[in-house]
Amino acid sequence: MQIHEHDCVFSLGTNCEISYNLRSYFGELKSGLLDWFITPLAAVPDLLRSGFSLVDADFARTLEHMQVDNTDSVIHRPSGILLHHAFTRDEHHRIAARWSDEVEAVAQKYRFLGARMNETLANARRPLLFINRTGWYDPMDEVVLRKTHEPDIYLQIINAFRDRYPSADPVFCITNGHPEAVQRAVSRNDVRVASVANHGEWHEGAVDHYAGCKRGWKEALDSLLANRGMTTGAMA
Repeated sequence: MQIHEHDCVFSLGTNCEISYNLRSYFGELKSGLLDWFITPLAAVPDLLRSGFSLVDADFARTLEHMQVDNTDSVIHRPSGILLHHAFTRDEHHRIAARWSDEVEAVAQKYRFLGARMNETLANARRPLLFINRTGWYDPMDEVVLRKTHEPDIYLQIINAFRDRYPSADPVFCITNGHPEAVQRAVSRNDVRVASVANHGEWHEGAVDHYAGCKRGWKEALDSLLANRGMTTGAMA
């Protein structure tokens, strides 16, 4: 049996479901930039090419409060990313009225996380990278929607990663993926694919928990990582 060691584990999106389940499965992990965003797949190649530099001089001016999926959020307009957990919410679970007062603190946090993720991946030998779902939400900009569902979107992400981090030998694990795009990528040696079953065994015993079915996720991650050893020293 050949054992592959992975020196870091990160989510490349698209939501907090995957971040929760990676921590439930592996234990404590180094936080990544995309852990608590809702990130359309269309945004990921450019983020990779920039070394996860989401925050630029125009960051504050490109944020907008919006209604989405029967709730509200703050969108980063250039990328279509929802900073869904970045800002304080009120007692009704709505974004607080003075959310814009928090922008500088949010920007500082995401500068740090982006820079740290870039540095970690630049020094990684064999990173293990997860992509869950497509990051779709309602309403999504039509251009972002189209790019997110392009048949080669996973190949775009893989190529952008390899261009940015040429010394790394990554493994990409796709869960609950876009079927047409999965078909384009599944035969690659650096890609693993799984779908998560719902057995009704919700995380924390909470029906419809945002992180899904605990047993289903364990089964999916077991299948992705079969015969792959883990070193944990660089993960915390």
